[in-house]
Amino acid sequence: NEAFKAARDRGGHYEFVLREKSGIALSIRDAMPDPYQETDDPFVFTLQANSFICPTHYSEMRAAGAKVGMEIHTLADWTEAARRYIEKHVDGKTRVVCLKSALAYMRSLRYDKVTYADAERAFNELFADCNLPDWRPPIKVAKVLEDFMMHYVCRVADDNKLVHQFHTGIQEGNGNFIYDANPTLLTNLFLEYRNARFDIFHMGYPYVMELGNLAKNFRNVFIDMCWGHAISPEAARRALVEWLDAVPANK
Repeated sequence: NEAFKAARDRGGHYEFVLREKSGIALSIRDAMPDPYQETDDPFVFTLQANSFICPTHYSEMRAAGAKVGMEIHTLADWTEAARRYIEKHVDGKTRVVCLKSALAYMRSLRYDKVTYADAERAFNELFADCNLPDWRPPIKVAKVLEDFMMHYVCRVADDNKLVHQFHTGIQEGNGNFIYDANPTLLTNLFLEYRNARFDIFHMGYPYVMELGNLAKNFRNVFIDMCWGHAISPEAARRALVEWLDAVPANK
């Protein structure tokens, strides 16, 4: 409406609504502008590492390596590039405050512990003659490489005591496997990477009770109600009542 347009044109509208009216101390925006640049908005940023977990073409890896001053030839190069990229942006000199994964839209949240050799074989497929030229179309890498790289990214988060956000629960669009986004599938990551803090999105809806139990059982698992009020106000109210009974107040 006209009042909103006028307020937006005056500038500072989000600052006014989020901080002054709503009392929100910190707003996290998805995702960091890449390359990173300072802006005058009132937000801090997430950092998505999806491209390191699911590389699709050598040209993509070459560009990612260039951002951290590396050439990519081996899986060891790729993991080092991922670490450098993450640590470069979470060193306190930027407004990046956490990692984020939205891969539950595309695959199961179960990330198995796989061997380096299996992951390396899958990684080397990106260098096959049929995939290497820039004009070749992207490919879908094997699950073992995605699993290996997610564990590696979680290890970087663990080493740096970072927050790692995960999309869980409700899927966008129509026709997807809801059970792929069940937050209980992340349990092996919660157990292994105890210094990382896992921020679990969207109330886990419809896995609301499961998420409450996870937050109660794991000191490094936290409930995030983002979009909950939009997904279902009634479900959000019921969940909050249950969690206030069953889950520690700091969760």
